[in-house]
Parts: sequence; structure tokens; C-alpha cells
Amino acid sequence: ALMTNANHIRGSAWINFPRVLCERWSFENLALMGDAAASAHFSIGSGTKLALESAVALADYVESEPDLEAAFRKYEDARRTEVLKLQSAARNSLEWFEEVERYLGLDPVQFNYSLLTRSQRISHENLRLRDAEWLGGAEEWFQHQAGAGGNRLRRAPMFAPFKLRGMALNNRIVVSPMAQYKAVDGCPTDWHFSHYAERAKGGAGLLYIEMTCVSPE
Repeated sequence: ALMTNANHIRGSAWINFPRVLCERWSFENLALMGDAAASAHFSIGSGTKLALESAVALADYVESEPDLEAAFRKYEDARRTEVLKLQSAARNSLEWFEEVERYLGLDPVQFNYSLLTRSQRISHENLRLRDAEWLGGAEEWFQHQAGAGGNRLRRAPMFAPFKLRGMALNNRIVVSPMAQYKAVDGCPTDWHFSHYAERAKGGAGLLYIEMTCVSPE
């Protein structure tokens, strides 16, 4: 029998979406699929696709396997990872919409970028494949608001300037401390000079040095 629960489809009403995770997708001669097995928030628009793909896989295994137990086992093994991937993306999208107020103050360009990448299935470079012109404009906007100009407008975001309180960094590359504890009585040594100077040559905007203890204790 085909069962459904479409009570959430009522115009533009919004709800706190229940996330369904099932340890097992079958029992005796019954198998779960779609939202009954694993719900995916409707903001990514893939719930029906997920259910249909699971139905196709289940039908194939019921046809090819000698009994239902084996068919159900293969069906679950084959589909669980893909379903979890989509559920993860749907959860990211759900959380974005449930916390949308935190994004309302963003510039429209930044808001649109956040909206488009909310599920984390669409990356920066994937956006370039979908709409290179729009992304190019968004990259220029980002560089402009960061204070870049001239030929720096189309650089990667990590090379944009960054203001950290009263300090202006040329880029957003940070070298973390190595925590080698080479200071002697709180004083840096030649090791520090050579170590950090080598990393500074790479062009990092900010170098974090290790702590310099004033005594062995």
C-alpha cells in the first residue's frame, strides 16, 4: 500500500521540519523509502527525487535477489550513503532558513551568495559553472568592499585585504604558530628569526608566533 502525509503542503506556511533517521529500513516483508526512511527538507527540492531513486533501486533488487531479506539488505546498503549525503545538504538548507534573520542585514550580493551556497552542495567554483557573469560580479563586489582595487578585483577572496582592528593586512592568509617552544627566558632566538622569516617570504598576511615563556616554569 502507498501511504502519504502531505499535511505540510499548505501554501507558504513554514514549520519546524522533523528530521527522520531510521536505523533499519525494513522489517519482515515491509520496506521504507522516501520520507518514511529518511526525510529531506523541502527547501532543496529533492525529496521526490530521493524517493523515486530509492524505489527504482528497491525494485531492481527485489527482481535480482533470491529473497526479500537479501533484496532489502542490498537496497539499504546501496542507498543509505547517498540518502545521508542529501539529508546533510537538506539539514544545512533547513538551518539557513530557520535562522534567516541573521542574514537579513547582509548586502544583497552577499545575501544571494549565502542563499545559493546554503546547502554546501554548490561550491564557489560550481557557481562559476552555473553563472560565471554573476559570480564575477560578486567577486568584484567582495574585493571592492574589502578595499582592493585595480588588477586585484578578480583575485581569489583569500587575497583580498582584511582590516583587523587597527591593523590592515594585505591578504587573508594566516600562518599558525608551530608551538616549538624555542624561546629562551622569554626571548626569541635566531631560530625564530629564520623560521618566521622563511614563512613571511611566502607572502602571508599574518604570522602567529608561539608564546614566549618568561621562565622554564
